[in-house]
Amino acid sequence: MKKWSVLLIIPMIIVVGLYIIMKLDNTDEILSRAYADGKSHPLSKEFSTKEDAIKTYPFLEKYLNNNTSIDWKKLEVDFCVLNQLSESNRKFDLPEGNFIINEPLQRDDIRLTGSGVGRTKITQLDSNKPVIITSGVPYIADIYIGHSSVPQVDKSISNGAGVYIDKGLRDGSVLERLIIQNVSSGVYLNENDNVHVYSSSFRDIRIARFSHSAFYLSGNGNTGNVISNIYAVNWNNYEQKTKLKAPYGFVLRGFDEGSVNQLNVEHGLYGKGLVVSESNLDLNSVHFEGYVPSENFGSFFYIGGNSNITIRNSSIVHSSFDQNSAQNYSILGLGGTSNVEFNNFKVRGNSIQGTPTLRKFYGIGTIKEGASIYAKNFFIEDKTFSMSDYFPISPVIPIVRRFNDNNYYWIEGGQRNFAVSSFNTSGRYEKGDVVHITSGENTKEFVRKSNGTGNVVGEDWVERDK
Repeated sequence: MKKWSVLLIIPMIIVVGLYIIMKLDNTDEILSRAYADGKSHPLSKEFSTKEDAIKTYPFLEKYLNNNTSIDWKKLEVDFCVLNQLSESNRKFDLPEGNFIINEPLQRDDIRLTGSGVGRTKITQLDSNKPVIITSGVPYIADIYIGHSSVPQVDKSISNGAGVYIDKGLRDGSVLERLIIQNVSSGVYLNENDNVHVYSSSFRDIRIARFSHSAFYLSGNGNTGNVISNIYAVNWNNYEQKTKLKAPYGFVLRGFDEGSVNQLNVEHGLYGKGLVVSESNLDLNSVHFEGYVPSENFGSFFYIGGNSNITIRNSSIVHSSFDQNSAQNYSILGLGGTSNVEFNNFKVRGNSIQGTPTLRKFYGIGTIKEGASIYAKNFFIEDKTFSMSDYFPISPVIPIVRRFNDNNYYWIEGGQRNFAVSSFNTSGRYEKGDVVHITSGENTKEFVRKSNGTGNVVGEDWVERDK
């Protein structure tokens, strides 16, 4: 009898356990309450009292206690469904539909996945609030995120962000396969030096219709991150070919030891395309297309602080330069003591209205001695960017160290070396400089013996035996 009793009890325990688990995490039952039809459905339509609403959505009790200014009656049903699902911290995928919210989905380590960017949408009705606020180790994928209209930038940028990272990200965080639309900034990091992201991945994301920036990640200690295949496009109306205005495409500050690959800034009116400061990065494949400069003395690349940046395999194509929108514009604006190297850069198929001043390289007011530019395989195939470079340093030093086959100077053993066709008469040389003068197949080397402006061989220069 005892043996049979034990055998009967075990199945009963299993059944009871499964029943309890199903009651605690009945995803299908919770999801069935969502409308997901892209329309507003406030709680007041389903519940007459707050207590009744809390019985169905238990998360509300703590949520409303922590947010006393929120009127429970106005909360969207879809918002409550998404929050109740998140309470379990279990994996689930949102089905097809457009889930309407009017408060941010706020949770550290949030897991939010859909059935694809064209099928699952989360739309925030309030353009003065983020769609998602998260930190820690979130995973957000295969979903559309946005507002019902484009937020303006007259208030805090974070208010209208698609994803607002308020306390930073830790290793393993992933945002991938997303469309983020109708936002102030697609992904915005709390601009605080104590907040940073590390060992996180942002990949395969399209940001459209933004008023401030596609990505704005600013801080210190942002290390080991992967940013890959991010497409920023700012069409207002594609059929009518109208474009929205934004001060930035991408902003990255305080980034080291990471990978940035395939950034696209397209079809919009931009003040600056890609801003990088206080960073050490390789940027591979940055593409500008249908880009319209809208800020005087702006630039496609704006590098500042103490940065070391390599820009590989990048291009500016089919963009338009209008003197009335930006009278002065450059490919690169350089500040601080930053060092920038271009390798394989192409400019082609662009158009000009009026007579804007278009420079390859321009020194920002903060530029200091020690800044440098190296450009290899840098080809301008149209008639843009033909004006001379400008650097506000006195005396002017050769910030551009190399442009294609021309070496302006390099340093070996503490000596400055210049490759020239003849002595320069501007007086830029210093005692100890070495000049390499090539004539035909022969090259002679001279060492500078004085700090004056003369160029007399034997007095100011001494030829050096090779």
